[in-house]
Amino acid sequence: MSEAGEPESRRREATEVDAFILQNVESHPGDVVRLASDRFGLSRQMVNRHMDRLVADGLLEAQGRTRGRRYVLRRTVDAHCTIGIDAGTAEDEVWRRYVAPHLAGLPRNVLQICEFGFTEIFNNVIEHSEAGKARILVQKDAVKVRLAVFDYGIGIFNKLARDLQLVDARFALMELLKGKLTTARDRHTGQGIYFTARAFDRFTLASGRLRFSHYREDDSFRVVVEGREYEARGTTVDMQIAVASSTSLSDIFDRFAVPDVDGFGRTQVYVKLAGYEDEELVSRSQARRLVARLDEFDEVELDFERVELIGQAFADELFRVFPANHPGVRLVSRNASPAVARMIQWAEAGRSVEQPRLPF
Repeated sequence: MSEAGEPESRRREATEVDAFILQNVESHPGDVVRLASDRFGLSRQMVNRHMDRLVADGLLEAQGRTRGRRYVLRRTVDAHCTIGIDAGTAEDEVWRRYVAPHLAGLPRNVLQICEFGFTEIFNNVIEHSEAGKARILVQKDAVKVRLAVFDYGIGIFNKLARDLQLVDARFALMELLKGKLTTARDRHTGQGIYFTARAFDRFTLASGRLRFSHYREDDSFRVVVEGREYEARGTTVDMQIAVASSTSLSDIFDRFAVPDVDGFGRTQVYVKLAGYEDEELVSRSQARRLVARLDEFDEVELDFERVELIGQAFADELFRVFPANHPGVRLVSRNASPAVARMIQWAEAGRSVEQPRLPF
């Protein structure tokens, strides 16, 4: 290696070490030095020089004494305020005044996702929450941006359950996550939350007893149902994205577009939500609840994550009856357990079998 190339390689390695430390310090606050030392074959002393420089640059904070020292990412932005909601409140003005100034210097694709997600969520607060005020939070460190909106209104799941006459807030969540759901179709497409949840690295929506989280890295989700004694007021939306994210809005929109079809033609449905609390998915009524409005799409991905088995009636309604009545909708299964996959095969095989006629 030439003398001219040596400094460049060292600078590149230093950058890689710094990036590794920043990416891993949250999950390894007490042993990130050891982790970096093992990863790059560097002495602890050399890694500590990196730590000292990152602290001096304002990217890390050191806590505790030498032996028990822990490191945390230092927030370069930590802003919050309360916004009054009235007929004159506009989400783009709130963005420009209270959020955008804190995000200067972000890569364009990340800034676009932040603007899209924040304005979609705040518009929902203005038009649907029935709240008189909302609180917003903007946080940024060397690794990620966090945007959060808390309103003091009716609660998104309670409102949907009320307006759509659904018996349970969990079913309201299922309908919301299908996309194309709105209680004001003349003014909205019902796509905002659907795309926002998938654009951010982590998206959490909480209201009442329900908390839904989506993780973009592995396209997984989690639903937590709190105890009956717990009832959070209003709605909380929490969105996080990496500063170095390569995701773009066009990536997200393209993923759910269907070739030769205009607009939002593909959706993803979390099958687990079709049941009440943790009941098994065995009945036709559960399946009918699941397929409601799916005829508005050209392709539906049925995600069976956390579903261990389904009943014969549920499978038949979902994979034979629905396709027979809606041949233009393509169903795709994902994360099906072996037991679920066998039941799906059984139901699909029944499509080509002539059903016996009843004598009445």
